Amino acid sequence: ILQKIVENYEGDIPGEWFLKEPLKFGIDWKLFDYQIDALENISKALFLYFNDKERLYEYYKKEGLTKELEKELAITKENENYHILSEYYQPQFLEIPFKNFINRASFWMATGSGKTLVMVKLIELLHQLMKGRLIPQKDILILAPKEEILSQIKRHVEIFNRGSNLRINLKDLKEWERLKSQISLFSENEITVFYYRADNVSNENKDKLIDYKTFYNNGNWYLILDEAHKGEKSTSKRQQYYTILSKNGFLFNFSATFTDTIDIITTVFDFKLDTFLREGYGKKIYIANSEFKKFKPQKKGKNILNDFSDEEKREIVAQTLILLAVLRKEWKKIRKVGKNLYHSPLLVTLANSVHVEEADLKIFFELLSDIARGNFEFLKSRDNLANGLEENREYLFGLDELDEETLNKIRNLTAVEFFENVFGTKQYGNIEVLKIKGNNRELAFKLKNASSPFMLIVASDIVKWEEDVLEGYEIGETIEESFFSRINQLDTISMLLGSRIFTEGWDSNRPNIISFINIGVNEEAKKFVLQAIGRGIRIEPVRGKRKRFRYLDKNLFSQEEAEKIAKDIKLLETLFVFATSKQVVKNILEELEKQGAKWIKVKGIRKNEKIKEDKLPLLVPEFEEKGLNDNPFKISREDFENIRQFILKADDKVLILKENLKVRTIKKLRDERNFKLEGKKRSLKAEVLLRHIDNFFNKPVKKLKTIKILEDHIIHYQEVRTDLSEKEVERLEEEIFQVLNKKEVNIDELKEEFKEGRIDLDKYTELILNHAKSEDLRILRNMLDYKIFKEHYYVPILIAKKTESARHFKHIIKVTSEIKFLEELRNYLEKPDNRLEDYDWWFFSKIDESVDRIKIPYFDSKKGDYSNFCPDFIFWLKKGNNYYIKFIDPKGVEHIRNPVDKI
Repeated sequence: ILQKIVENYEGDIPGEWFLKEPLKFGIDWKLFDYQIDALENISKALFLYFNDKERLYEYYKKEGLTKELEKELAITKENENYHILSEYYQPQFLEIPFKNFINRASFWMATGSGKTLVMVKLIELLHQLMKGRLIPQKDILILAPKEEILSQIKRHVEIFNRGSNLRINLKDLKEWERLKSQISLFSENEITVFYYRADNVSNENKDKLIDYKTFYNNGNWYLILDEAHKGEKSTSKRQQYYTILSKNGFLFNFSATFTDTIDIITTVFDFKLDTFLREGYGKKIYIANSEFKKFKPQKKGKNILNDFSDEEKREIVAQTLILLAVLRKEWKKIRKVGKNLYHSPLLVTLANSVHVEEADLKIFFELLSDIARGNFEFLKSRDNLANGLEENREYLFGLDELDEETLNKIRNLTAVEFFENVFGTKQYGNIEVLKIKGNNRELAFKLKNASSPFMLIVASDIVKWEEDVLEGYEIGETIEESFFSRINQLDTISMLLGSRIFTEGWDSNRPNIISFINIGVNEEAKKFVLQAIGRGIRIEPVRGKRKRFRYLDKNLFSQEEAEKIAKDIKLLETLFVFATSKQVVKNILEELEKQGAKWIKVKGIRKNEKIKEDKLPLLVPEFEEKGLNDNPFKISREDFENIRQFILKADDKVLILKENLKVRTIKKLRDERNFKLEGKKRSLKAEVLLRHIDNFFNKPVKKLKTIKILEDHIIHYQEVRTDLSEKEVERLEEEIFQVLNKKEVNIDELKEEFKEGRIDLDKYTELILNHAKSEDLRILRNMLDYKIFKEHYYVPILIAKKTESARHFKHIIKVTSEIKFLEELRNYLEKPDNRLEDYDWWFFSKIDESVDRIKIPYFDSKKGDYSNFCPDFIFWLKKGNNYYIKFIDPKGVEHIRNPVDKI
């Protein structure tokens, strides 16, 4: 609900509520667009809360906080937490209403989406807002449930501090009282932030436990929780301590998996797994039908009955390896296009048990050894894999489906290609073991007839494996250096085996197959499955770009490269999941989708059949970074004089070191001709303006590179989604089909044709009924409006009829100015003297900035950095030898943020 509130808010929010440098993190890191969106959303939420709490509460009711939901969220006397909270909150009629808890916001972000960067930038935002006296000055506390997560936060803070004018000092919470009395925790360019283990916050002081009352601070904390709700129910005491600590401050909750209603409705930014993937980030997920069901060893008395020759067990292992071989074959083709494209595919097998006598991983390894020796039916396993995939083509979250070409790639794999791509040799052979000097966590494996290892096992104590599993295997050379620490560079290693050791503190783009053996069959495994899949979905087609190929700027590739890549990346952009129970893993992932609204893709909207790019090319501009900016910087005369006074007082070396300015900037500052003195004075300090000027003159200027034919620049019509029920979606799709295939019927002419005998009674009845049916458009008349322009890029254009219906749809037209523009265009086209008739041909399209790739770069003087202007419509017009591309943004300039820079 909170996300709906901030996104639907139409009031003006002053620029100082937003981060001045949202893109920058440290010296050379940059935030992704969605991370900047998360920070913009929280800026709006803080503005609404700290300016008018009552109004924010009214917005909650307007956007979906029903009486039933409020009742569910209220803490009543029967609730076991009532007695804890009632000490701090004033009960009304023996309950504490939800209204008391609106000073909170959740960031629901997928594992691998970089929520720690958002968290650190949030600290910068809080510092900026406190410095500007826009929000009260309070202490900041971070709570996380594990040392590994706290260590990750510390690493990110170190990276941030290296290239920032603000220094964040992290201190243990136990130092709070001492530091509070000795130093100022807040200064112009420095802020002290406290941290602690969330699970050690208690109601008593004992060993590592710390009583929340000792640092209550009258509830004046800006409290940041990172996965701090894990393993806790909504009724847990610890959750109430967090609420009490932030009673007069604000609570920011970060997680990949929320389940409590209060966390879900106060979500300010939803970028959980399904959203993350739908926005084009990460690998799409496919859950295979084949299951590791036979891997549970049978017991007879005290004896374990492990049948390693069991054909069904070997079959599923062989299928995962064949799929791996196909993936690696595709990767080699891609690497011929560009040596730095994509990643070397990796199969990760995660087993429930590693060391015990009947260990799942032991079973897997024995079967793998059999396959390496050629003791399996390759052709049968290959065809069974292809047939299984053919029967179940759908990717998770309705993102895609396997096509015939992909299945043929599997069916065409040869045995030689299989051994070459999995084991690094053209024929079968025996496995030998490679030890790593002084390392009791890793063992590597290679075939005796191969030159390099193909597999790595990582376990907490690998010695037990040597004693139990590897008896009879030949021990080869001893390697000096750890393989696991270099796994991202060791392309020849195609398999990684282990247990729960990979789920945290390990980042890689390489996994394309994850096999869960006897994991994910109970409730406890939910978190583990999500973490493991979160580790597997990362993707980086080219360095620094985390979106799938379709969503990348094609300017990164030549046309020839783009065509070759497009043919071979479907498999590389997929994470295949094999599990002991397909349904359990599927349920875990689909539950995420259900926790938020379930957004179903609406099919049937199609590209305009009249548009044939070979005859009527639709062209779009592409930009590139070229040279440094030599344009004049726009600044008011008053601001320019302030800057001049500031630099006159400081030596050049001081400016370079203290303000981190480039020598080029200082030279520019000496010459007034490098500035355009116009506009109003900005409420920015000289140091901040200097940073903006430094950015302006030292960033590569973005210039027009070329005009190219439209490819997949406009795709939002394929991404229209709704949270209506499946039946209603089917109904809507039928209605879209009707309006697109409707033949205009003139009733009077039809009667005349019947009277004159040109059509018989049956045909007359059929045409009348079809006409009546085409008028029966329940959803397209009540919830939506639609328009069909013969010149629009796709048909029909779906338009929200009212605010209420707008909330149920994504990627349709909702903005009043855009709706009005289409109405006026329709009226204009009906005029006989409209000037569009003068052109040989013309077309136009709506542009959706969240998914389409048509953007115009400009320097945003408020942010002090380059931004992208995304106009609402693009027009293509041709007359004789003249071709026009026109962009339309139908808003009054007073509603455009930063209109001067955009114009």
